[in-house]
Amino acid sequence: MLGQHALVTDGQIPSWLNCSAGITLIDHTSIIPATALPVFDSGHIESYLHHIPNLSEKFIYLNDDVFFGAPVDADDWFGEHGVAVFKEQTQVPDYNSLQKDETALVNASILSKQWLQQRYPSYQHVHRIFAHAPRPMLKHVLMELEKEAPELFEQVRQTVFRDWQRPPIVPDLVPRWMLHRGLAHLKEIDYRYVCSGDADAEQQFNSLIESFGKLAFFCINDTSDNADSADPQLTRISASLEQLLPFASRFELIDYSECV
Repeated sequence: MLGQHALVTDGQIPSWLNCSAGITLIDHTSIIPATALPVFDSGHIESYLHHIPNLSEKFIYLNDDVFFGAPVDADDWFGEHGVAVFKEQTQVPDYNSLQKDETALVNASILSKQWLQQRYPSYQHVHRIFAHAPRPMLKHVLMELEKEAPELFEQVRQTVFRDWQRPPIVPDLVPRWMLHRGLAHLKEIDYRYVCSGDADAEQQFNSLIESFGKLAFFCINDTSDNADSADPQLTRISASLEQLLPFASRFELIDYSECV
């Protein structure tokens, strides 16, 4: 089995990483066929996560903008009622086809609705997003879904860059499929979702800071794509994280030269 922690990167070793802290580095090129490389679409890459050698049956998957805000009790995430799924407050429009001008997550919801309604007449779609949270996963469930929906895995694995016509599977279809089959349950929880480029970003960061310590997790989404590196939209992210998390974890080096 892998150690308790694994980091999937694009062949990178972060300069701050403590390489001897019990963390396994996974180059995504090692789990994706060479014929499909290069790949820059996270939806493509994450469709192979359950193929990581020696991956634990139970694992929690986080994107790099999601943070735990409190210690995690595994029984709360993998309990007798199945895997915990966290429903967001954001409503998803009720489209019947993929939308060129919508986000990847909205299109992922549309794709999930189409696929699930075709296969399960009793399926009731929840018009919410499930993405900006830690995702408890079961390896055997992902393997089973890949057999049930090979066309969707094949489709998302044809991307190089994100493509609205090939939405991601893992952040939306997987939790919805588990919920419908009774393998998961919806869990209401207090969290914060911050968009760095929003007009009220400062208020969002202030709310995060005021609530920190009482949140199971939070997400800081960098939506400032066209901002200069010195733009307050971006510097506010690092300043807020330094305020919230002032001490280095065991995975971080004080002297970056120790890891090359």
